Amino acid sequence: MFKFQTIGYFFIALIFFGISVKSSAQNPGDNIFSETQVFNININFYYPNYWDSLEYYYNLGTEIYIPADVIVEGDTLINVGVRFKGNSSYSHPNNKKSLRLGIDEFDGALRWDGLKGVHLNNCYGDPTFMREKIYLDFCKDAGIIAPRANYAKVSFNDTLFAFYSLIEHVDKIFLNTRFGNKNGDLFKAVDDFGTANLVSDFKWYTAVEDSYYNRYELKTDGSLTAYPKLITLLDSLNNGSNVETTLPILINLSNLYNSVAADIIFANLDSYINSGRNFYFYFNTATNKMEWVKWDVGLSFGDFSGGVSNFENLNASYILNSNERPLWGKILSNSVLKNNYLYSLCLLNKDFLNTANLFQHIDSVANTIRSFVYSDTRKQYTNNQFELNILSDLSISGVGGTTRIPGLKSFLTARKTSISNQLATLGIDCSGTDLEEEVNPLPQEFILNQNYPNPFNPTTTISFSIGKPEFVTLKVYDLLGREVAVLFNNYLNQGNYRFDFNSSPLSSGVYLYRLQTESFDQTKQMILLK
Repeated sequence: MFKFQTIGYFFIALIFFGISVKSSAQNPGDNIFSETQVFNININFYYPNYWDSLEYYYNLGTEIYIPADVIVEGDTLINVGVRFKGNSSYSHPNNKKSLRLGIDEFDGALRWDGLKGVHLNNCYGDPTFMREKIYLDFCKDAGIIAPRANYAKVSFNDTLFAFYSLIEHVDKIFLNTRFGNKNGDLFKAVDDFGTANLVSDFKWYTAVEDSYYNRYELKTDGSLTAYPKLITLLDSLNNGSNVETTLPILINLSNLYNSVAADIIFANLDSYINSGRNFYFYFNTATNKMEWVKWDVGLSFGDFSGGVSNFENLNASYILNSNERPLWGKILSNSVLKNNYLYSLCLLNKDFLNTANLFQHIDSVANTIRSFVYSDTRKQYTNNQFELNILSDLSISGVGGTTRIPGLKSFLTARKTSISNQLATLGIDCSGTDLEEEVNPLPQEFILNQNYPNPFNPTTTISFSIGKPEFVTLKVYDLLGREVAVLFNNYLNQGNYRFDFNSSPLSSGVYLYRLQTESFDQTKQMILLK
């Protein structure tokens, strides 16, 4: 049986166990993002000078929306908020601006498939229109916390305008579907490369809250707890003496490992490890830990240089600067935490970076969107460049010289080889089917009872022996990673222990328990039948 170090591997683990993670209940946005499709979206503005208003409010930097009716596949959403968005993408050469649709901006009860808002991105810098979609689909398959993606053919006042990617918004609805709660504090990385040149770097400045107001965009209105939590985390990260002990308490590290590992795989350098932007983080009320949420990956597949040229051979432990990005720098400088990250990369490389499957998916998406790309008169690149960049590199000449845009398939082929070789050089073997010993070696002093009733109804006993005093946690989670029971969370001396789990409040289904000490971490499946 596979063993996984952290709760972040639940979705990977479930695939190996042969259990489907698709819920029978409908979640917000499932109809929009369940399969690759192109939506017809017609935005009917109320005022003839709508474009001037959109530009004016964008330049103010205040995120003010203007009203419009939005017709999606014949269904009308009345009085929706619309605004321009983006930074570098705003300079699209054909005046094709990215848009944010605030479905509930003027009517708090209005929803589209249960969602309060979506983004229409202009695919700036991407000849294939697919970098964002393919990467986010990879994240969805691998259980990495990220928004979902699709496409839209957008018209303004019944006149066809352009072809866009359609991206899920990160808000309380998103948080509730991913984490099972929505009342924690949510931050978004700032994106200010103007005169202030501010980034969300996770560096320590002072213990005063307003030192961080311009460095982290708080999305939780009126919260009195957000910045104190952030300061506590930053203090421990930058000024603490033992990140190996403190970071697992403050951060869901497996979530972070997987997210950064995906950025490394796809050379997504317009992210924390390089540019210091394009992410959210959430203080999860169920676990009291910070969760990492991926955002804005449209320049992945090596489409953002960040001072790097050979994206295909990007180092598995790449970081722009350890001192400037201490959250990741501290992890890479600690042998235990770095090793845990490398095993996360190992599993993603082995089980999800499958070029045959990814190529098939790329071809499928390309076939779906090809006619819409061809008919987009505002696109940044030609039809021929769209086709060529799916397969191979493009060299684009501009004012600053020639820019190489890696091809989707050529990049993935070379990247798979490079990561596999790097991991092999480090002594990490990802070629086998059982990573139990490499990923989670069982200390001799720790003995876990393997004979608990499974399936069980309604109680079971989990027992173990521990050979030295350690801090021990024993928790039960559902398939969404939500904590449903805490059986123990304290310090134990050496000896034999048993804990009875009463499942009476829970419904039938598959659950997972996580047993964790300072030297051991195991997640196992439990099946409840009533």
